[in-house]
Amino acid sequence: MKKIYLLIIAVILIVGCVRKPIVEKIKPIALKNEKISTTIDLKKYITGQKLKELVDSPNEKIWIIDVRTKSEFDSGHIPTAKHFPRSEILNRINELPKDKYLILYCYSGARSRAAVEILFKHGYDRRKLLNWGGIMDWRFEQVSGE
Repeated sequence: MKKIYLLIIAVILIVGCVRKPIVEKIKPIALKNEKISTTIDLKKYITGQKLKELVDSPNEKIWIIDVRTKSEFDSGHIPTAKHFPRSEILNRINELPKDKYLILYCYSGARSRAAVEILFKHGYDRRKLLNWGGIMDWRFEQVSGE
């Protein structure tokens, strides 16, 4: 019996050491080298490059939402992003469609995470919500103003 346990532990260790990481340094819609489709599963991951592709070729089923303050948004935001400050989400919740995929971001990811939780608690499908993180990770052009 002791040999069986040792064999199981050895197999687990070998498999654990040999496996390559599935996700490198990317964020939770499409894996690297995967096309963005209209049947997006937001449990997958999206890189900054894939988000940029979405910005360059918008999809009406996907909204990019900036939850930062108005002054932060006005100073620079991801092109095509809609502005819904975290502090106004509950007051404006009827403006956010439940049938769309919503990609939320803020400066670092904390406020967008809180906004995702609020939306989930108000009946939004978690599979259609994505906390992309923060604009500090956006390496592309930003637009200023509204």
